[in-house]
Amino acid sequence: MFLNFKSLLIIFLFAPFLSFATTLTNSSTISLLTCDEGNEIYSLFGHSAIRVQDRNNTLDEIYNWGMFEFSENQAEFGYDFAKGKLVYKLGKQKFQNFIYEYIYFKRGVREQQLNLNLQQKQRLYDAIKENYLPENRSYKYDFFYDNCSSRIRDLLISSIGDSLILANHPDADKYSFREIIDLRLNKMPWLDLGIDLVLGKKIDVKVSNHHLMFLPSYMEEILNMSYIVDSSGKKLSLVKNNSELLTNELDLPKENIDISTYFWAMLIITLLAGIISIRLFSKIWFASLLFIGTLLGVILLFMWIGTDHGATKDNLNLLWANPLLGVSFISIFSTKLQSKLTYFYLIMTILFFILILFWIISPQEFNTAIRPLIIAFALIHYFLFNNSKKLTNRL
Repeated sequence: MFLNFKSLLIIFLFAPFLSFATTLTNSSTISLLTCDEGNEIYSLFGHSAIRVQDRNNTLDEIYNWGMFEFSENQAEFGYDFAKGKLVYKLGKQKFQNFIYEYIYFKRGVREQQLNLNLQQKQRLYDAIKENYLPENRSYKYDFFYDNCSSRIRDLLISSIGDSLILANHPDADKYSFREIIDLRLNKMPWLDLGIDLVLGKKIDVKVSNHHLMFLPSYMEEILNMSYIVDSSGKKLSLVKNNSELLTNELDLPKENIDISTYFWAMLIITLLAGIISIRLFSKIWFASLLFIGTLLGVILLFMWIGTDHGATKDNLNLLWANPLLGVSFISIFSTKLQSKLTYFYLIMTILFFILILFWIISPQEFNTAIRPLIIAFALIHYFLFNNSKKLTNRL
């Protein structure tokens, strides 16, 4: 018998929703996958994903909130990344395709099977599928507040509801975001320094238990300590089973290098250059440091006012890595200009020394390695101040 027009219309209108709604069976499991850190910058803090399995529906899917929204134009991609406008999206992969990357890069992967009843699994799965709709899957990434791990945390809370009791981690309200990053990068001091320079005082706040789960490793640890309440009111472990899918075989840095030695050497060279006063060497050395400080100041200012990165705003590193150092840099090559900047040099010298004195009470935590560099900038301006006075007296 042929279908009438009304029946065909109903099928046509609702077919997308019928295909979207997959009913899980009792054989289904939903797990959190936690992937160990890698050597690439984007993988330094690990990764989280959701695995959904159901033998009766031949399902073994990975939902991964760490996919880039690539642009065909590489220059445009780089620009969006620098400006904080890079879009991430939820991707769906077959388990074998997902795990292959971690086999290739020798990174460990662990699985936590969640102790959910069928109704809870269905609600969570439906929420994931809704998030995977084309109009919902893209989002603007924020490393601290909206990433692959925090998205899973939010879905668990919204889908499971009051039955979910998340444990308090011992590190909650103990460390700031910056301190947590420092602990993870203690074997990569140059990268840690770069991150400390770029990020402002907004990350120097104690991290709550909720926000600790911005890191996959913390999410894994908190879920292992958490509970779920069943229909009878009994507390059960949220994680039903832990398994190691891949052992971490990646060679990570083992030595902790003290890079402050390089900056103390810069300070000593600056002091000697000012005291011995070898004209050409002093000029080249002072100009080199001032150029580096100016360039860094321009970058930090751009990251504050020219991008959408929330964490790079209110950056007090601009107090010492200041674009105004460019004035001092230019003056190195002009005796006439130096003679007119006596009070400018004096003010800059005082500001640098004040910054050093009030280092401890600053609302932003500075990387200790740069302290000698700040002293070096103070000395450079002090030497320029003295030279400017001599030039003024000659005129």
